[in-house]
Amino acid sequence: MAEFGLPFLHVDSVQIVLKNVQFGNKMVLDEMQLNGSNIHLKFDGDAAKPSSVTSDETTFRGLMTEANLNALLESNMPPDVPVTNLRVSLLSGKLKLSAQLIKFLKMPLSVEGVVRVDNGSKVYLEWEDVHFGGIPLPSQLVEMLQNQINKSLDLTTSPVPVWLDWVRCEPGRLSISGKARLNFPINQIGIDAPNEHAIQAMDTYAVRLAAEDRSIEENPTEREE
Repeated sequence: MAEFGLPFLHVDSVQIVLKNVQFGNKMVLDEMQLNGSNIHLKFDGDAAKPSSVTSDETTFRGLMTEANLNALLESNMPPDVPVTNLRVSLLSGKLKLSAQLIKFLKMPLSVEGVVRVDNGSKVYLEWEDVHFGGIPLPSQLVEMLQNQINKSLDLTTSPVPVWLDWVRCEPGRLSISGKARLNFPINQIGIDAPNEHAIQAMDTYAVRLAAEDRSIEENPTEREE
């Protein structure tokens, strides 16, 4: 585009609805809605240099069906977790995990839990009911399974600073809502192995948003409808 003498493009606000958004080879969001403002695109004169995109805070909402959630879990399951046939059922306000424990004659394991968000950057499952073939599951094994599953739900290493407001379970689907800073190129940080710059950006963004949340709680009239 630089060949036409266009140095930059500025957009005051934008609303985008995306369908079947694939992140790499492992995750598919059935729908994503983006609402951004003050988007600035800069085009370099040298075609070998990447263009840059900066913006103010972008709010997003995403929707993932039960089928795509199960595909994501299957592709990200650590090899040392002693379970097979893991499946998630999305219910109203919670989810149910069912699997078979490999080391216990493939006896059925059933777990119900609630999805929680910690400080906008970490998603974890708060386990409630654990059933193992009618026999109480040893607490050490419960803790190991819970830690392994929750380990992959940490957003602090994301190359794009993200803040999650909530994660909601509904029958057959999972919804998320949050905020992000969509500044590119992000390949300077590294998508495959985010470094300390990405983590620092995430921490700075989380601190600012947490301060804004406290301010709104102290002054309810500032909250937007």
